Amino acid sequence: VAVVRNTRRQAEAVAQTLDGIPFWKNAHGGASILAEQVGYLEDYRWLAYILLLLLDLIICLLTLLGLAKQIKWLVIVMTVMSFLVLILSWGSMGLETAAAVGLSDFCFEPDGYVMNTTQARTGLSSEILQYYLTCSQDIFNPFQ
Repeated sequence: VAVVRNTRRQAEAVAQTLDGIPFWKNAHGGASILAEQVGYLEDYRWLAYILLLLLDLIICLLTLLGLAKQIKWLVIVMTVMSFLVLILSWGSMGLETAAAVGLSDFCFEPDGYVMNTTQARTGLSSEILQYYLTCSQDIFNPFQ
């Protein structure tokens, strides 16, 4: 539960950071509504993950029952089901890993994403964007 709260706080912090970016496509209400939608999505993702683990538990118990009672067809059916659930588990873990890596890359260095997106949307040169987004005195003013 603490991990879910921490993840939700981090997602809300990222959404609040992105709230200042004015070029959201078809966004009515900005990043606060996006943060709410991500929160709802996280709740459903967590529920789906718990249900997948419950399905794993049921398959294991039915396999154990089939082995204890020596019911051959039940063991075969549960073996096939366990293979399918294994593929589902691998897929869900792959999606979660990809999402975690993408979010951590964005949280570690958001400047690259902001610069690339701003340059693609506005067509400004990278020197101008770097001058205004980094606010560093070491960068040469492109307008002088």
